[in-house]
Amino acid sequence: MLWKHQSKAIDIARQCVLDRDTGKFLIQIPPGTGKTEIAARLAIDWSTSKNMRKALICVPNTRILGQFYDRLVALTPHTIGVEQAGRAADPRARIVIASQMSLLGRLAKYPSEVLCIIDEAHHSNFDAPEFLRVARSFARVVGLTATPWSNGCDAIFGGAQRFFLSLSEAIATGLVCDFEVLPWTPPRGPYALVFCESNRECQRHSDKTPDSDWIGVTRPAMRNLSAIMRWQTREIGILFVNKMLLEGFDSKACDAVWLNRVTQSDILLVQMCGRALRHQPGKRARIICSCHEMADRVLHALNRLDSPS
Repeated sequence: MLWKHQSKAIDIARQCVLDRDTGKFLIQIPPGTGKTEIAARLAIDWSTSKNMRKALICVPNTRILGQFYDRLVALTPHTIGVEQAGRAADPRARIVIASQMSLLGRLAKYPSEVLCIIDEAHHSNFDAPEFLRVARSFARVVGLTATPWSNGCDAIFGGAQRFFLSLSEAIATGLVCDFEVLPWTPPRGPYALVFCESNRECQRHSDKTPDSDWIGVTRPAMRNLSAIMRWQTREIGILFVNKMLLEGFDSKACDAVWLNRVTQSDILLVQMCGRALRHQPGKRARIICSCHEMADRVLHALNRLDSPS
């Protein structure tokens, strides 16, 4: 069953894009409020409304691609295609999920009338000139993000019609949990995430912290997966993290994140904080910051989620 804001976003997207010959539409809702479900339902609506219509869902990473695939398989009996690295989509598929980088070289396969849905649309900032070519290849484009603050996203959706749900409203209606920003204390589990500057820092902190492990980019995938599973099953209570779990990772049990890194990116700050905001009855998220400056940056970034951008 859809939440009220999901149904409303889908209805407006239909009016602004699906029922017209051309159009762009941006859905801006906080982390944890169901972007995947909205995108999946839009793709199904479009691909089943007339014979041979296709929808293309563009995603930034493998984890999100897998989430979309699993959800779509549960929602529709139709074939779901995948464009990723050496994997090519079944030409019979009415809905195709594509990694952003794979899609750049495969645009010729998809005519302009295909509905293009861009998940985590702020990633349009990465290789923005190239990705603008993707968005401009389709007559109808729907984007979804909590943080539409990148130059590339603005280039695609600037001036487009939007659906907006504020963080304050999401908290008030129980979609996400309330939070508090706190000064630094030593990390403690269960379900503690500590975001660090580098793999080296993650390993250093984990080596001297009982009940912990670490994950990071360039570490073998199976080692990362093993550490995440041990954290999820409470075999360990603390997970030190470098540049991972920022999107497409949901753990309602996680009620605290420690921010032990420096960044000026509001997008990154929201992504890190968002890991603790998933709703659970009685839960209040704790965001523990390494310094006063970081705490101020966090509050600024989260306050931006109360204003359409």
